Amino acid sequence: MVKSLQHINGEMVRHTARALFADEETTYQHMRSSDRYAHESDEALRELAQDVVETTKSDAYEVNTNEKWAVGMAIRVALAAAPSMAGRDWRVVHRASEKQSFITCDAPVYLTSRDPRPSVYGTGYASPEAFMSFPLHQSCVLEMWGDGGSLSHVEVDRDYIRMANTHFAKRCQRFVVGRDEALVKSLADEVGLAKSKWRPKFKAG
Repeated sequence: MVKSLQHINGEMVRHTARALFADEETTYQHMRSSDRYAHESDEALRELAQDVVETTKSDAYEVNTNEKWAVGMAIRVALAAAPSMAGRDWRVVHRASEKQSFITCDAPVYLTSRDPRPSVYGTGYASPEAFMSFPLHQSCVLEMWGDGGSLSHVEVDRDYIRMANTHFAKRCQRFVVGRDEALVKSLADEVGLAKSKWRPKFKAG
């Protein structure tokens, strides 16, 4: 969540920069009216405005978002989402055999849509069509959906556990954690983690 918030903040800064510095004349006028550039000549300021516009259009710069700000924002997002999650239907999915186990990772929340044609705005944690899942222990996973407020328990077979584990493995940022190396390696190979790149949970559009 923290990395996703840092990413989306950087995207918003880029969108804002492209709007503010859309062309050289507008950018020059912004700078000319600022006390910061009062000592600059018109010629030097126009050259600087040209550089700013070219850099903004090319995205050839990096936006660094303060991590403490992102952590604080993540906590506020979690607190805002908590009441919605508390009212959903909860199902604890248990393994049927101790020979099987669920994995976890450093980004363990699996979020998808129950609707085959989700909203054009995407599926968020508070979306009515959202389905969320995350591991509680190697023996069980919590799943949430709907708004009925029910609680149930169910046992699942090897195929369901494998499906859930592949979803968790695909969404890791850096680490997949399992009870043995063979399980983790087989999942990493199956989902092609060595060739994949972590993507944030949401983006600015």
